[in-house]
Amino acid sequence: MFGPDGFLYIGMGDGGSGGDPQNYSQNRQSLLGKMLRIDVSGQTGYTSPASNPFVGVNDPTNTTLDEIWAIGVRNPWKYSFDRLTGDMWMGDVGQNVWEEVNYQPASSLGGENYGWRCYESNVTYNASGCLGSSSYVFPVFEFNHSSSNGCSITGGFVSRGAVNDNIYGRYLVTDYCSGRIWSVFRETNGTFSSINHGQYNTNSYTAFGEDNYGEVYLARQSGAILRIGASNSVPSAFVTTNASIICPGETASLSTDFNPLLTYAWFKDADIAAFSTEASVDVVDEGTYYVVVTRTSDGAENTSEEIIITLAPTPPILTASSDLNELCEDAAFPVSLSGTPIGGTFSGVGVANASFDPFNLGAGDYEITYNFTTAEGCASEPTSFTFTLNALPVVTLSGIDAFYCNATEIAVSPILSPAGGTLLGPGVSNNIFTPSLAGIGAHTISYNYADANGCAGFASFEVQVESCLGIGNVSNSISVQPNPVADNVIVQLGNLNSKSVNYTLINSIGQMVIPTQSIQIGESSSFVLPLGDLKSGIYMLLVNDGAQIFNARLIKN
Repeated sequence: MFGPDGFLYIGMGDGGSGGDPQNYSQNRQSLLGKMLRIDVSGQTGYTSPASNPFVGVNDPTNTTLDEIWAIGVRNPWKYSFDRLTGDMWMGDVGQNVWEEVNYQPASSLGGENYGWRCYESNVTYNASGCLGSSSYVFPVFEFNHSSSNGCSITGGFVSRGAVNDNIYGRYLVTDYCSGRIWSVFRETNGTFSSINHGQYNTNSYTAFGEDNYGEVYLARQSGAILRIGASNSVPSAFVTTNASIICPGETASLSTDFNPLLTYAWFKDADIAAFSTEASVDVVDEGTYYVVVTRTSDGAENTSEEIIITLAPTPPILTASSDLNELCEDAAFPVSLSGTPIGGTFSGVGVANASFDPFNLGAGDYEITYNFTTAEGCASEPTSFTFTLNALPVVTLSGIDAFYCNATEIAVSPILSPAGGTLLGPGVSNNIFTPSLAGIGAHTISYNYADANGCAGFASFEVQVESCLGIGNVSNSISVQPNPVADNVIVQLGNLNSKSVNYTLINSIGQMVIPTQSIQIGESSSFVLPLGDLKSGIYMLLVNDGAQIFNARLIKN
């Protein structure tokens, strides 16, 4: 039989041979005398569910087979699940004296040991190799093999049909030999009770069944199928609902068990006329509701207990805000959020723990929503507001060269975008850069700009100012051929102090056209200078041997 969890449960007898002489029921390496639980949802074969009690870490030494759900049964005939609660009930055929009913709640994780062959019902049968009584789960109902009770139990179903209230919620069981029928049920305090409903046909009843409505049937060996009823019984009449308090605009669903053999009449408060004749109704008004259920075969009726539906107060209108409603996209601190009434929750991109964190989100508009649910479970209409992260301005700095000579008196006006910012750095005044004021060395010139939203951006540029003149004495022992210059010129030097020299080419306004380069001079004291990319103009060639500077005026047509 399939359980409510979708797994297949298989009740296995102990293999026969009277008294289980091989003790299969207590042998954890045998499938006999067990309740098995397997998964047959695959394409082929079966598997043991990971939630079985003796699978994996639950049985690291593999002392118990994975398929086993419970142990210690003799001949489970038969077992079923309560369609309402999921509890399992099992009739277990005894050996010589006792028949029993075992019970396993839906919350069970399996692994129960129902005692056979150590015990037959509550009575010791064969104590060899057995544990203490606390290791076993004893039956909730038993009867012995007296002439009036019978000799072989047949387990049934918990009646969940609404036609007969007297047996609703009770597990029905019979004995094949005597034809006696009992019902077993759990009291509100957790104990179990039973009712003997009398003796009927002997050597006749072999199995139980149930229909779609939860009514229980009994099969006779002759082939007849009987629906079980109860004398002096009225139909079941009870109301279940999904909510006893409803929010404005919502509904409460009221229902009672349906059976085509019954009729229904729903009433509200003191109204005389029924407002519905269905088994289920939806209501939107508060009030006191009940249903009258009538059995059509004999007119027997039953009235349910009243159920009170209350209309909850209208949820409050929400407001929500934050300390700020906009920031620059590079903000790196969270912003607190507040909503009224307090106690609700905020949601949205960048939202956590009632704060909005803009870090690394990027520029854009972000919707923040506030939700609130009343103590009655009614949700207010959510409210939202927009938090804006403004983009940083794109700032550029251009129109400035990488190299300048300290000896030239020039002032550079860089191109600044967007206009209106501030140029900063050595040699800068009023957004103008003067290399001679900056002095010799490497300098960082930066442009800072803030837009109307207060969002700032900057751009920077590295400038090298060199001493193009003034090292030692200036010598004019230099010649350049040809001059005006061609693509390549020969520079001839005289009176060199070192064969390792540096040279620089600057234009007429002191800008470095060729930054300082190092070169080794041969015995001829000359070197070739490539000037193919040089634009037309007048230039100054400076050559430094460490002790003196050679300079020559060059013309490029």
